[in-house]
Amino acid sequence: MKIILSLILLCIGLVPGSMPKAAELKVTPKACATSADNLPCRFDVSVTYAGEREQDLCLWLKHETGPRRCYTGLKELSEQLSLALEQDTQVEIRDMESRVLLSADLSVALFQPPVKRKRRGLNWDLL
Repeated sequence: MKIILSLILLCIGLVPGSMPKAAELKVTPKACATSADNLPCRFDVSVTYAGEREQDLCLWLKHETGPRRCYTGLKELSEQLSLALEQDTQVEIRDMESRVLLSADLSVALFQPPVKRKRRGLNWDLL
């Protein structure tokens, strides 16, 4: 009886692990920190993609007019990008018709030193 029930659950997709995985895009690191004097912020980004099936896809940066690289029959991707950014952008996986399938945010964080406080009082301690 358990075998029959297991086979039925497997056929209708209710057994954990039997569902197809959704495509996934990971970008690390997601931010670059710099001061306003040192723009553009230069850093290396690792991009990994795992898809459900093989497709013809392109890797884009949202602010650029063309793809960084295109792939035929892509199911998995591991790429290193050297970037110089002045503003926030997105890494995108697009199909050959330039439709965005997946995206991940990249941000540029500007470091601002704290405002120095004016010292008050005398410049000596009692103790």
